[in-house]
Amino acid sequence: MLTQVTAGPYTVRGLSLGGIHTALCVPELRLLLDAGLAPRSFVGPDTMLLSHGHVDHLGSLAGLLGLRGLAAKSTPLRVMMPA
Repeated sequence: MLTQVTAGPYTVRGLSLGGIHTALCVPELRLLLDAGLAPRSFVGPDTMLLSHGHVDHLGSLAGLLGLRGLAAKSTPLRVMMPA
């Protein structure tokens, strides 16, 4: 189950279980933070920031891209991560 927190004008939705998966979404910014899970509600944002390359933070990236394809998203997901 996704948790939702309101911080000023922003809503942060997601789930984080250390070492298992982390995935957060800020819909107002059209932003995803990590992809340890790929909920259908995360297909809308256009940008993803990956914190680092561990599987619990990017393990569901392929699934998320697949969901975006099924949703006929016309814009590619921009993914950024540290070198």
